Amino acid sequence: MDRPRENTRRMRLLRRATYGIVAFGLVAALAIVPSRLKPAAYPVERSSIWTGTVETGSMTREVKGQGTLVPVDVLWIPAATDGRVERRFAQAGDRVTPETVLLVLANPELQLAALDAEYEWKAGEARLVDLQVQLRSERLNQEAEAARLDAEYQTAALRAHRDTSLNNEGLLVDLTAKTSQLAVEQLAKRKEIEAKRMAITHEAVEAQLAAQSANVARLEALRQFRRAQVEALSVKAGVAGVLQELSVEVGQRVSAGAILAKVVQPSRLKAELRIAETQANDVTIGQNAVIDTRNSTIQGVVVPGRSLRPRRDGDGRRQAPRSSPGRRAARPERDRDDRD
Repeated sequence: MDRPRENTRRMRLLRRATYGIVAFGLVAALAIVPSRLKPAAYPVERSSIWTGTVETGSMTREVKGQGTLVPVDVLWIPAATDGRVERRFAQAGDRVTPETVLLVLANPELQLAALDAEYEWKAGEARLVDLQVQLRSERLNQEAEAARLDAEYQTAALRAHRDTSLNNEGLLVDLTAKTSQLAVEQLAKRKEIEAKRMAITHEAVEAQLAAQSANVARLEALRQFRRAQVEALSVKAGVAGVLQELSVEVGQRVSAGAILAKVVQPSRLKAELRIAETQANDVTIGQNAVIDTRNSTIQGVVVPGRSLRPRRDGDGRRQAPRSSPGRRAARPERDRDDRD
């Protein structure tokens, strides 16, 4: 005999509520747990990483780059005047001193102008000496004239004194005494005028001599300038070092200002190297650098170069000055490998 179930509907609702609560808890757990998990590490190949124990200390970062050794001090020698290369006395690579003649230029017009300036200067000095003699002669003539007037004045003064004494004693008429006194006054005025004329003449003499001396000085300066131009036809090194370039040949015509040669000092070199753009940011000013000249290694320091910006070809340029050791083992414009 079947018995009817009691509370069936209630049990069904309770069971459904229990399933709902459990499902909600699972969904909440699935949503919260992943958010609290740390991100998983990216997978990498075992051959591309180094493993080891972490230690405290400095980390060395090596950045390599190719480049060349270039001189710090470069002297470009230009042509002082126009000319034609007549002779060459040196070749690229020769060691030179400040007085070493590299080549000789020829310029007939300049040499003729220098000769003319020499003779004009000598003629100017001769004219100055002649003017000094003439002015000295005129001065002596004026002094002689002044001496003659002074003698006449002294004589007239004595005569006037005598005539005045005789006139006071009644032995000479008044007209003669007055005439003697008038002659003394006239000679006194002539003497004063002659003294002023001598002073003015002295000033004129000084002005003429100054003008002629200035003209001689101008001619002397022109002569020195022309002589310096002629001497500049013999092109000298100017400094001690190594002749790196001599870019003219015998018979070639050059103009003033054209570059003739390049002299460098191999005792002071710097390394210009090209660093890849991806590594250029790892190099900073003041870092230590090791320069490999293929014969030896030299210690240096990174200094600012001509351009610290990355170049279009993907290279950044840095300069590292060489220290004193190993100078004999390196030459300018020589390739080398550098490490920062």
